[in-house]
Amino acid sequence: MNAGQRFLVVADGIQGETGVLRINWLIGDPAKPGSMPPPPIVRVNEGEGTSLPAVEDVSTNAVPPPTYQWYRDGLLIPGATNPGLDLLGPTARDAGLYYAVITTPFGIVTNYVATLEVRIPFSLVGLPDRLPDGIFDLQVSGTPGDPFTLQSTPDFFGWTDLVIGTLPGYTITLSDTNAGFNPVRFYRIFSDTTAP
Repeated sequence: MNAGQRFLVVADGIQGETGVLRINWLIGDPAKPGSMPPPPIVRVNEGEGTSLPAVEDVSTNAVPPPTYQWYRDGLLIPGATNPGLDLLGPTARDAGLYYAVITTPFGIVTNYVATLEVRIPFSLVGLPDRLPDGIFDLQVSGTPGDPFTLQSTPDFFGWTDLVIGTLPGYTITLSDTNAGFNPVRFYRIFSDTTAP
């Protein structure tokens, strides 16, 4: 194809139908693998509903109409066959990369729509038993990427920093290797943005 080259496009409407014909052209070399920008990150609070559209403009008069199938992290979402995907009360289990496979008579297109991040509040749970050598494990839950500080005290007066870091995932296990030196020990966790 050369610059300035002209094409004539003719379409025949079914049973004499008339209307606007939309044509998508790809001019130039196709994108190289890995050269496409990553899909946007959509951040929602836990339980806060959101909708993801398969394409920007889902209105079409194509015959037959396109079909849609949604996936999360490579796994088919059963029954998710609409042009948009409604997530009514997302939890941490709903986080991930969402994409739609759109099928038309002309081919199949995969549209990587969004990476969904579900924000959840911090929680801290002590696991049931002390381990050998007095080690005590704690399970921390929160939103990946959130900064946090885990502290302990034997008396509620002087708090000592045990771990300062950033959550690598929704749930991690941390160990207090000095728990055995205290008959009782209390713990708290907070984000650096919500320090007590």
